[in-house]
Amino acid sequence: MDDKKLKERELSITQIDGFENSKKLGRILNHEGIIPVLFALQEKPKLFTELYKELKLPDTTFNRALKELKKEVNIIRKTPIMVENRKTDQYIITPIGNDLVRFIKKYERFIALSIPEQKILEIEKTK
Repeated sequence: MDDKKLKERELSITQIDGFENSKKLGRILNHEGIIPVLFALQEKPKLFTELYKELKLPDTTFNRALKELKKEVNIIRKTPIMVENRKTDQYIITPIGNDLVRFIKKYERFIALSIPEQKILEIEKTK
């Protein structure tokens, strides 16, 4: 295989990998509890118990959201810390997680506009 075809193939594989990651993110964002966890962590890092009490989600939903955001898409990090002589975990949103929250908020504001308002906004962005 010549160099040009090899580079095209590598680019194609990279694009497919990126698409697969986007599909995974889309699937996860659809799960209950994911968005509330993201929004709660955008304000500041929180201990497991703080986050759990604030969100009042069912145990299974809460734990699944943390696991998927941490392991599946690397949008939050879990850091072990000591609080009052006991070990606990603190959850921190990653920079890409903050970008995602900003995107979601921007999308929510945009989708709340009427269709004519959306079109005006799109036209203004092209100027």
